[in-house]
Amino acid sequence: MGNAKDDLINIIGKMNKNPKAQSVFVTNISGKDIDWEISFQFNLDDEDPFFLEIKNREINLFNGKIATNL
Repeated sequence: MGNAKDDLINIIGKMNKNPKAQSVFVTNISGKDIDWEISFQFNLDDEDPFFLEIKNREINLFNGKIATNL
């Protein structure tokens, strides 16, 4: 596991425990709060691929690549 992933694990742990940080993952559209559902893929030199997923105001980190239906 590389430094980037280790650093993200620490940040994610703190964010998932902080309601104010979690509120960042909500967008108000026409008076209605919409929770984000998004994933970010990381393909870094000298590290195995991994991705993070934001869903239900929580961040999760996974090994591998995001599955696509393309």
